[in-house]
Amino acid sequence: MLAMRGGRIVAEYTRMLGYSLLVKPGTARAQVKAVLAHPVALQEVKPWLDREMPTVERRPAASAGAAAQEVAGAAAPGLAAMGPPAAARIHGLVALAQGIEEGPHNVTRWWVIGREVPPPTGHDKTSLRLRTSERAFGSALQALAGLTGRVLAIYERPGRTTLDGHVYLIDLAGHAAQEPLKSFLDANAGFDLLGAYPRCY
Repeated sequence: MLAMRGGRIVAEYTRMLGYSLLVKPGTARAQVKAVLAHPVALQEVKPWLDREMPTVERRPAASAGAAAQEVAGAAAPGLAAMGPPAAARIHGLVALAQGIEEGPHNVTRWWVIGREVPPPTGHDKTSLRLRTSERAFGSALQALAGLTGRVLAIYERPGRTTLDGHVYLIDLAGHAAQEPLKSFLDANAGFDLLGAYPRCY
């Protein structure tokens, strides 16, 4: 989304994540010697692994899909992956345990991408993109501080053009078509509008 041109965030929704312990068919839990998962997933399932499989090796993978693919292609039955049920269907695996670390703390926000920004609802969020250097970011924060709306979140990603360049995603309370955000965006061309949409939370 940070690199996209033309599209807009038109909605957001949250989804609770749950992990399953995925293995090749016919593999018993006692045979599992190593579990593969994305590093974030390994942290989220750590309490379950500590309790249920404390001696198993934990290996990071690039993604849940990559972990499931490696398990599916392994010659020996000693590997397992932590991932969603869809990964099992795609890679021909089975779940030995389901719903691991499913809870209110394990929720991911998703965006719906469209063309037209929806009209204000009275309870909205605006997402902006700012490409700037570390030095100039302080001035950008001062400009944001002058808004009467609340800054909800700031996320940083590498700019990939200079060593000190960054791309910031900034979520603000309010709708880009309404004041004070409308005047702010008119006066600050460095902030790109990614979308304005009803707030989910």
